[in-house]
Amino acid sequence: MKTAILANIADIQTGPFGSQLHKEDYVDAGTPIVTVEHLGRRKLSNKNVPFVSESDAHRLSKYSLEQGDIVFSRVGSVDRCSQVSENEAGWLFSGRCLRVRPNDSMIDPDYLYYFLTLPKTQEFIRAIAVGATMPSINTSLLGEVDIDLPPLSEQVSIAKVLGALDDKIAANQRTIRDCESLSEALFRKTSATADITTLGKELELHYGKALPKKSRIPGKVTVVGSGGISGFHNEKLLDGPSIIVGRKGTIGTVHWISGPNYPIDTTFWVESKRLPLELLYFLLKSCDFASMNTDSAVPGLNRKNAYQVAVPWISEDSASEIGPLLKTLRARQEHARKENQVLARTRDELLPLLMSGRITVGEAEEAAGTAASES
Repeated sequence: MKTAILANIADIQTGPFGSQLHKEDYVDAGTPIVTVEHLGRRKLSNKNVPFVSESDAHRLSKYSLEQGDIVFSRVGSVDRCSQVSENEAGWLFSGRCLRVRPNDSMIDPDYLYYFLTLPKTQEFIRAIAVGATMPSINTSLLGEVDIDLPPLSEQVSIAKVLGALDDKIAANQRTIRDCESLSEALFRKTSATADITTLGKELELHYGKALPKKSRIPGKVTVVGSGGISGFHNEKLLDGPSIIVGRKGTIGTVHWISGPNYPIDTTFWVESKRLPLELLYFLLKSCDFASMNTDSAVPGLNRKNAYQVAVPWISEDSASEIGPLLKTLRARQEHARKENQVLARTRDELLPLLMSGRITVGEAEEAAGTAASES
């Protein structure tokens, strides 16, 4: 198989330095500029993307993005990268990033992205990074990466298999977000004209149980801390579904856990007095617990104070009407999440096998189809 170093098949460009672009140059609307926090799995995130003016965008046109470009983190998690889609063409990238732009007819841009996400490739990039406290890479270092180059038609086929899995994962993520948005809208509509009661009349908050990491025995039970999932154990406290609320540290966060779980002592777990959990989840999300910190050293949420929070009183008729709808939407979300777990695992297993030639594209397509049908 042919190989080439990255520098010979792609142009690698560092983003604008601080002297060229300052934070005070950002404006409310204009040309988006992506930085490290916008690098996701394959796709760039557009959440909280800053903008620069039209004149600055013209001045910095050297740092514009095109469809198929790959954007790397230049500092910190130096193996982190995303691919530019047609939606981000024309955006800029910041000085904390590197842009990789394929420039050779021997390389397919999608194949190159997936090759650069190979575990062995990412391990190599981390190894060549410089700096003990804050790893960093530059154009020369990244250009040293060796790229395997099977025939172009095979590259396209490999990328197509992996891309189909990522596309399905992205579609499921949109379903999850849409269901969440619709559920929130249903709750807001139901609660808009409701009378007011207190949270303590609707639920009980129970303390989670201490579970030091050294005491955890690996298993399939989700361990939940104030910031969300913090590991797995072989013993459960709750069967699920459960609502877990952050009590210490990241206070007031609200987590829905569908299966067996173990809420630790930085959390409360919720017991409903009359409302379905699916409705109570959005009721809790509407509460401003973050402003109720009672501790100076480590932020804390006092249970008695939480019970006094004013919330809408949802009548039995309204609860019986909206509850089944929220339950259906939650079921769709959970199905999409479980499917994504299977699809992501399949993609990650197929990636090195395809790139090394240990399985054919046809075998990978069959495995991908099996994963989609079984999830």
